[in-house]
Amino acid sequence: MTATTRRPGREARPTSVLRLALPRGAAWTRALVAGTLSALCAVALLAASGYLITRAAEHPPILYLTLVMVGVRAFALGRAALRYVDRLAGHDASFRQLAVVRTETYRRLASVAPAGLGQTGRGDLTTRLVTDTDRLQDLPIRVVGPLVSAGVVALASVVAVWSRCPPRSSSSSRSSSRRSSGRS
Repeated sequence: MTATTRRPGREARPTSVLRLALPRGAAWTRALVAGTLSALCAVALLAASGYLITRAAEHPPILYLTLVMVGVRAFALGRAALRYVDRLAGHDASFRQLAVVRTETYRRLASVAPAGLGQTGRGDLTTRLVTDTDRLQDLPIRVVGPLVSAGVVALASVVAVWSRCPPRSSSSSRSSSRRSSGRS
């Protein structure tokens, strides 16, 4: 086999390498769930603290605010603890999958290396290989995980707000638009 001929189907497509870099299993699922719950705690913390500040400005008896104060503390602690679990499980899954990527990359490279090195030196090739595979570690941790968490939290936030404040019926919006158009 020469440098110009290759077996069909043996080329490494970028999508296959990226798919290989995504972790699978319980650790990755744990990281996604913890990341999503951490982001939900952050949104709930923002809502509870905003409500607490607004309600406290009305000077009610302190007993009316205790449940919200406990909620603020619980959401803050939950956010921190879940973020830690997210980082720990995410890095564990990513490093384990990185070992698989390195092994598969070496296996694929070993079959074409004698014919495909050309003018590239061994040290240069090794540096490129290590750098490129190490960059694949960032894909699940900094791209896929946050995107999944953000999507779930955005959807949950919209559903929560919609359930608390459903849209007005069309008859009441028509009458308010008639009143506003008559004032102009």
